[in-house]
Amino acid sequence: MHGRVVYGVEHKSDKYEIFIQSDQFAADEYFIRRLLSILKEHRIDQWNGFDHTDETVMDGSDFYLSLSNESGKIDAYGYEAWPENYQTVKLLIDELFMSFYK
Repeated sequence: MHGRVVYGVEHKSDKYEIFIQSDQFAADEYFIRRLLSILKEHRIDQWNGFDHTDETVMDGSDFYLSLSNESGKIDAYGYEAWPENYQTVKLLIDELFMSFYK
């Protein structure tokens, strides 16, 4: 909504399904390894619990991240406030997911 992009990855019956907005794709192991590499390399686990809002901004941008697997869950939220390495991670994840449209 309003320019928001929603990405999703689900593991079902030994297959990975990728969601970009309402589009759905099948992912291979390379995609999953690359995604996990980005998340690990940039220490996304340290984003868990990030919940910051810049109250001085009336009409800004926000993000919401929710990751879960058998090891646990990571949740982070920001409104005009971003965790360390956010812009780098966002760019890498955007490039990875948008590769389905090439």
